Amino acid sequence: MKFRLVVDFPPGTILEIGGGENPAFPLNLDLRPIKGKVKVVGAAESLPFRDGAFSGVFGRYVLEHVGWRKVRHAVSEIFRVLRPFGSVVLFLPNTEEQCRVVAERRFGKDWDHYAQMLFGDQKYGEEAHKSFWCPEMAEEVFKAAGFKQVLVYPHPDTPTDMVVEAVKLP
Repeated sequence: MKFRLVVDFPPGTILEIGGGENPAFPLNLDLRPIKGKVKVVGAAESLPFRDGAFSGVFGRYVLEHVGWRKVRHAVSEIFRVLRPFGSVVLFLPNTEEQCRVVAERRFGKDWDHYAQMLFGDQKYGEEAHKSFWCPEMAEEVFKAAGFKQVLVYPHPDTPTDMVVEAVKLP
């Protein structure tokens, strides 16, 4: 049996997943128990919240750290915890574009830069990239989870990354 937090969050409450040491929102869920930064210790693929608990979910570079066998379930979990008309905004690496950058040697022979881009910082175990993302896949995965409106576009500051915005319609 999965444990679900039975807490009524006020309308407009946003859950940040994977905010780690630098969360953008006060309600931050992360795998690491970082005192004063992480409110709930947990994983994106098994969110410990009741259905429809949040108006929004936000994450910066978190789903690529979920194993490729579990990533679809993680997106379904995000859908589950959103209220009707709730939205999700996620920053994700565009692995397809990253591979182009490596193949074209856009950063010369900066092998460390390529390795970090493709495989993550790896400062700790969970920081390694475990799943692949590209715009076509992101749209497909989010729609399969139940999102009707899905918008995927290049990250404005980092062309090898992308932003996924999706809305849960009733």
